[in-house]
Amino acid sequence: MTKSPSQFLEQAAQPEMLIEQNERLNFILNKTPALIGYWDSQLINQFSNDAYSRWFGKSPEQIKGQHLNHLLGDDIYTGLLSEIEGALNGNEQRFERYLIDANTGEKIHTLTRYLPDIVNDRVIGFLVLGTDVTDVKNLEQLAYYDNLTGLPSRLLLMDRINQAMSRVKRQGGFVAVLFVDLDGFKFINDHYGHDVGDEFLIAISQQMKKAIRDTDTLARLGGDEFVIILEALSHSDDVDIIIPYILNACNSLISLRGLALKVSASIGVFLYPEDVDCYDIDAASILSRADQAMYVAKHQGKNCYHLFDRNQDQAIITRNNAIEAMQLGLSRDEFKLYYQPIVNMRTGQVLGFEALIRWNKNHTELLEPSKFLFVVENKPLGIELGNWVIKTALTQLAQWHQQGLELTLSVNVDARQLMQVNFVDCLQAELNKLPRFKPGSLVLEILESSVIDDFVKVTDIITRCNALGIEFALDDFGTGYSSIAHLKELPVKTLKIDLSFIKGITHSEQDYKLVNHLTHLVTDLRKQVIAEGVETIEHGKILLGFGCEVAQGYAIAKPMPADNVLAWVRDWQSDASWLNVPRSDRNYHLLFEQMSEPMLISKNGRYIDCNAAAVKFLGYPYKESLLSQRPNDISPVLQPDGQRSVDKVEIIKAALQHSGRQSFEWLLLRADGSEVLVESNLSVIKLDDGDIVQVIWRNLS
Repeated sequence: MTKSPSQFLEQAAQPEMLIEQNERLNFILNKTPALIGYWDSQLINQFSNDAYSRWFGKSPEQIKGQHLNHLLGDDIYTGLLSEIEGALNGNEQRFERYLIDANTGEKIHTLTRYLPDIVNDRVIGFLVLGTDVTDVKNLEQLAYYDNLTGLPSRLLLMDRINQAMSRVKRQGGFVAVLFVDLDGFKFINDHYGHDVGDEFLIAISQQMKKAIRDTDTLARLGGDEFVIILEALSHSDDVDIIIPYILNACNSLISLRGLALKVSASIGVFLYPEDVDCYDIDAASILSRADQAMYVAKHQGKNCYHLFDRNQDQAIITRNNAIEAMQLGLSRDEFKLYYQPIVNMRTGQVLGFEALIRWNKNHTELLEPSKFLFVVENKPLGIELGNWVIKTALTQLAQWHQQGLELTLSVNVDARQLMQVNFVDCLQAELNKLPRFKPGSLVLEILESSVIDDFVKVTDIITRCNALGIEFALDDFGTGYSSIAHLKELPVKTLKIDLSFIKGITHSEQDYKLVNHLTHLVTDLRKQVIAEGVETIEHGKILLGFGCEVAQGYAIAKPMPADNVLAWVRDWQSDASWLNVPRSDRNYHLLFEQMSEPMLISKNGRYIDCNAAAVKFLGYPYKESLLSQRPNDISPVLQPDGQRSVDKVEIIKAALQHSGRQSFEWLLLRADGSEVLVESNLSVIKLDDGDIVQVIWRNLS
């Protein structure tokens, strides 16, 4: 029978109850970083842990018996009144709020819950649970805003474009996306230095901001590239009135450090909707076409703008002609799959390949997907081509397995193909055709943006595919504006950091910090992180320092035909500088050093790491004294139940292999020879290179 918090407190207060158990409970509650407090129905405090009371500038003893209004003050109490009344009415309350540390003045962002305590249909109080989410909010700020100018970055820009498109669909009118590239900025950067260049970018962005309306958006992609969203345009030719003001702003004379600096701008424009068939285009394609139009403006002499014209597309003359050409190419076997390796840079292990489509147009010109795939977006041919990719990839995967190559193969799947009613059934039919399919060997990569559009449906599809032995990866991670909650709940094994961020880590402080944070975020979510676009050895060294070991990119290998794969796998070696980079210990420090309880990690029956609390608990002089020891090496010959320690270890290992978790009493030997009884909690953590066991001891002596 489950006890309510008040019943538990009442019971714990009875003298005949186990005092030792209560002390242990208080120890646990006071060591957790969460804010925990209990208020009765009269709003009198009955309990608070150390973390909760600290924000009042008091101890738990000083808070107990105090009225909530007295502690908070009238202003804060009034602001929380609706949540308090909701809890006292029996309804759980969830809200976010800033708290100020009464001792330090530090401002933190908390996610707080009020949980009603209901006994015999009567609310007798409520439990307060608060979580510090400041780091998450800071990461969102870093991800969504440019560190130099404070303007929206690519992530927030893509969301703003999507919102603007939605408003046009509902309300009509037009939205214009302007890709702005500064002409002559490289000269300023090269001749006067990056500090002057950065100050100039800030100043010129302020000038551009003055030339547009408050309802418009100015974003910085990086370097000297900016994007402007002009919303609520009544007529398509409104851009001809607005853009000259922007060109003049970019042509402003900027005075810095005694210098008179001036540039011009080349602007590419994409008008949405371009025509009646253009509503289904996505934000990424709009930005790409505005970028293409910008290059036309540069070629026209700079200091001008150019409106995107689909007739100038490099891959095809018209979309209809392109679709017909691609349909014909599919029947003529003109499409091929190339394969780019995915490797562990630190160990040199080849983990798998990503299948990338190529169009050998008329068997004379090899085109990359950026030249033709956008043509079939949201078209039936796009789904047909996607199905061909999966079938071809599975056939190739089966051949590799027959040849002894136990590799994974990743395939890109777009949102429309994934959302087909019969997608999972068709996939299962293809798997049934294979002589052998190794679960986990096929990985389907989906764009982060496709998850956001329909999280529930995508999660259901992924779960059904997981049951078939198919894994999923979230592609272009960092560009889709996903929430942390979605990432935590999404049943994908891998997140791939977009190459646009990797490219800048050697010279952009913002990209460096962002990729570092993203790597740690993915690792903390217990998912694998893969870096896309590793083009230099330096990229790899930096990523390894972050703890990102798995990568793909030109520094490893360019995509290759299937015929070249076997030889490449046989001959490839990781760069020597990558092999010498030590494994990142960042996660160990988070997991171990911040915990007051003794914690150890064992592998193959021996301890491979431990925190300072474990070393102190056993009285050893340093950590290395514990490493490589077996459990029975630091235990007496016999356990309290009479079993030999060495025999009991084997029994526990067998049970752990079956259940994944074990909890039991265990007698340990301290360094001074004394014995101490602990509750030992074991949990198996599955990793690619073998299982490890997390061990936590709680003192029972």
